[in-house]
Amino acid sequence: MQVNHIKYIKLGLGLGASFLLGRYIYRKIRQAKLMRGFGNPKTLGENKMGNEGGFSQPIDKSTENVFNPRPSAQALLDAMKGWGTNESQIWNTLEPLNMEQRKKVRSYFNIYFADGSTLFEWFDGDLGGSSLTKAKSYFN
Repeated sequence: MQVNHIKYIKLGLGLGASFLLGRYIYRKIRQAKLMRGFGNPKTLGENKMGNEGGFSQPIDKSTENVFNPRPSAQALLDAMKGWGTNESQIWNTLEPLNMEQRKKVRSYFNIYFADGSTLFEWFDGDLGGSSLTKAKSYFN
């Protein structure tokens, strides 16, 4: 019985190439998410996701009151996921925040929770009429 080694070599090369291509794509996706989240330091305008250019977190680590957008973004996600929408939770989350904090929450939501969409697209899907206008007005 003769074993055809060429088939196994081709299979190994194909699997290796697939693995390397997958790693390359994974790195590019991760890099794109970082650029969406922190913005391109070379730009100053707002990008499609509504994130400003440059880094969104202060570089100076000596400040004690650095805002963490995760709890607010999580609260917005909890208010809108599943059946129904908890509008009062949306208002209670956004109301006490200043504009800079809301932008950070929006950026964080877009990167980690929106699954390829944006916070505004979530608002569009869950809210309507004056509620939708009110939710978007918090970011203007």
